[in-house]
Amino acid sequence: MAIKPWPLPIRLIHWSLVALLSTDLLLLEAGEWAHKYAGFSMAGLVCLRVGFLVFSRNPAYKLKLPSVAAIKRQISQRQWGHAHHSPLGALMIFSIWSLMLAAASSGYLQTTDAFWGEEWVELLHSVIVYSLFTLILLHITAIVLLQTLVKLPLLQRMGRDKSTHK
Repeated sequence: MAIKPWPLPIRLIHWSLVALLSTDLLLLEAGEWAHKYAGFSMAGLVCLRVGFLVFSRNPAYKLKLPSVAAIKRQISQRQWGHAHHSPLGALMIFSIWSLMLAAASSGYLQTTDAFWGEEWVELLHSVIVYSLFTLILLHITAIVLLQTLVKLPLLQRMGRDKSTHK
């Protein structure tokens, strides 16, 4: 099976999200302006990616919200290799995007006059962020396991297209 890498805009969005989230987690102080702008930038990138999902005619940009039946079928039949995201992979991506948008929204609420200093908003933001980190760790674990145990070329799909670079 030929390895088709993701289109360049998708790779740029993906790796920009990784870089922003890593920087935000490891280097930026919560509440500081850089932390806020990193969060808003991540939300913007997720919205851009959803725009590609909705408006692009290219099937490589598409991602379908899976049905419960599709997820059950993937698990029961152990169908791991897919041309694009598997049902479980698509569910993970939609979940991560949703949590990124929720984190940006709850973070923004903390800056408004109506909710500034409200403990429940800070707690909500923390719960969302920790849930996001948990899903990302599961996402990375699944990629490593599928790459090593099932020999799916997932990491190669996220890299550059070597056929055009000699």
